[in-house]
This record gives sequence, structure tokens and C-alpha cells, in this order.
Amino acid sequence: MRQSLVCRAAATAKGEITGYAARFDTPDLGGEIIRRGAFLDSITDWKRRGLPMPMLLHHDETQLIGAWHDVQETAQGLAVRGQLILDETGQRVLAQLEAKALAGLSIGFTVERGDIEITRTGRVVKRASLHEISLVSVPASPESRVTSVRAASPSTIRELEECLRDAGYSRSQAAGIAARGFRAVCDAKDPTLAAARAVLAALHKINHKG
Repeated sequence: MRQSLVCRAAATAKGEITGYAARFDTPDLGGEIIRRGAFLDSITDWKRRGLPMPMLLHHDETQLIGAWHDVQETAQGLAVRGQLILDETGQRVLAQLEAKALAGLSIGFTVERGDIEITRTGRVVKRASLHEISLVSVPASPESRVTSVRAASPSTIRELEECLRDAGYSRSQAAGIAARGFRAVCDAKDPTLAAARAVLAALHKINHKG
């Protein structure tokens, strides 16, 4: 079974994707609802086997484009983090994500008869086995869209500020570090030297991740 639900995905480092592959207790266009806790057993099983979950393109098993290394249930939904394989196909997919031409996440799963409830508006999935999570261009929910895509490393001050905010800095702190950080590297007496070093460390981490 395949279902595309509300997701918020973003490519944060080159080839890395994060987002929500499903939202709990929210009906899709077909009226199907997934309850929170439905994937807990399946996630535990994947972890026990020590295998990442396959990242496919449009649910096509012949197009393995990466792997999901972190899949977990949160109060908001099924949170995922994965890495694209940056071969020719992966580079094209990354470009499509950046252009917002490819903007959805969709889950492939199966359910047993006793793990679903039929209602007047559709099915309610109480327990399911996850098999793969795909990047798709036409998700079942109109709101299943990527919110932002970032290049391998920040190329503008704005992108650098966003990177620092993702690392935990406040908006004002990120703006200050981005504006003065690199200059401070060249001036050991500048009080923002520590912040500048944090910037360089963050950029090094981004450029060497994956």
C-alpha cells in the first residue's frame, strides 16, 4: 500500500533530506487516517536488523536513490532523515528538490486485516509495516510539499544564517555571526572569534557529511 500524507521536507546538507513522511490522525484525500503508534513495531524491527529504510523515487523499486537512516514517530508525525546517493540520478533529484519540482514524501506499507478499522469516511490504520519511503512529485495530500532546499554549503549570508539557526542559534545571533564571523577569524582580539570558529566548524561539518 502506498500513501502520501502531509510532509515537511528539506535538503539540509548536500544530499541530506529531512521531513515528515506522514502526519498522524489526519485524513488524506482518500479519507484514510494513520494513528500515532502505527509504525512503532516496524521501526523497531528495521533498527533491530541494522538496516536503513530504502529511499525510492516514485515507489519504483528499480530506482533506489538513497537511504533513510533515521525514522521515528513524533507527536507531529513520521519524522525521517535520509541521504541521497549522489550519482547522476541523485544529482538530478537534488536539482528537482531545489527547484521545487519534486516536493513530496510518500510511504509504502502493508497492513493486516485486524490492524485497520473501516469507518464511513475511510480506513483507519492502527498498525502497519513500513517497507519504503519515496520522493514523489504528486502526493496524495495537496499540502505534502517541501518547504526549503539548501545547497551543499551556504553561498549567501542568508543561507549561512539559516544554517546557524538550524544549529541552535537565535535569529539575532545567527545574523550577527554571519555578518561578522569571517572577519573575526582574522582578528584574534575580536570578541566574535569564538562565534566565527563555530561558523567554520559548521561549514566543515556540512561539506564533509555523508
